[in-house]
Parts: sequence; structure tokens; C-alpha cells
Amino acid sequence: MKKSIFLLLASSSLFAFSQNLKSFSYEKDIVSERTVIIEPYKQLSNGAFFMDLTLVSDNPYIDYIEGFDFEWGYRYQLVVQETIFANPPQDASDRTFELVKVNYQIKAYEEPFTLTLINEKYLSNPSDESIIKLKNGYYNYHDSMTFFVPPKLRAEFNRKMKQKMYCKGLFQFDKQGKIYLVKIE
Repeated sequence: MKKSIFLLLASSSLFAFSQNLKSFSYEKDIVSERTVIIEPYKQLSNGAFFMDLTLVSDNPYIDYIEGFDFEWGYRYQLVVQETIFANPPQDASDRTFELVKVNYQIKAYEEPFTLTLINEKYLSNPSDESIIKLKNGYYNYHDSMTFFVPPKLRAEFNRKMKQKMYCKGLFQFDKQGKIYLVKIE
């Protein structure tokens, strides 16, 4: 008898809980506007098979904003439209962001930033490089960031990138917006 009452209570509690979960879901997309800050640099992000540089924001869901042209070295305050999908695709995010307006864009050259460096782009094909040596100490990272490596750091930097070693670099913007590697951690 006690087992029957316990099972009855447990099953009705489970049913009530599942009904409450249904109330948290929604039937149509939720669209809202919000103000966000975008940092003057990007960060390395790992997808399922591909690594890329994505936006850094005070909103943890933002890695890309439709209609926004990011420029390294500038901090932005933006108004974005966020759409949370009622039925999101299984192989993508459950939300998107679209630029509504730029409230401000200010130079942020005085602030250093740290970025993880690894010289591969596709996790399934480690021979595909993400750091391309340009000329005169300049390099391009993930087709997104051009930076200068000073002579005193160049040998260590080239060795780590040739060996596909992960490392952190401390970078600094100059007043013209150029990016310099200051330290390898």
C-alpha cells in the first residue's frame, strides 16, 4: 500500500513538473532590442571542426552580429536586435543578433589584450595553418588580425607556431591602430 501511494505521488509530481517545463517553452520567436558592449579585439573560438576569431562582448551569446563591421582597436556600444528561436536548428545557435545602431565607437589603443595563438584552422586537418607570415615581421591570424612581432620575440614565436604549440600572446594597439605582440606567455 505504501509503495502504491509513493508511486502515485511520484508519478503525479513528475506529471506536474513536466507541465511546468512546457510553460517555460514558447511557441514563437522572441525578438527584443538590447544594448551591448563590443571589446576592441576578438577571441579564439572552437567550433565542432573549425577555429575562428569571434567578437568579445558583455553578452555571452554574441559571437557575430549581422550588419556589424568590426574594426580592431575600437570599443563599441551597439543596439542590437536579438531573436531567440522557438524552434532553433540543431546545428546552430538558438539566437541571432542584428545591428540596429552604433551608439559609440572609441579608440582603445591604451589597453593590452591577451589572445590564444595556435597555428591551425581546421581541427580535422591540423596541417591547415591559421597564421600566415607576411613580410617585415607582420603576420595575419585567421584572416582577421594583422599584427607585428618585434625581432626580440620573432624566433620564439616562429618556433611555437611551426610546432603547432598553443600559447598566449599579450598584444597592444598603437595610436594608429596597428597591433603589436608585446609578450608570449
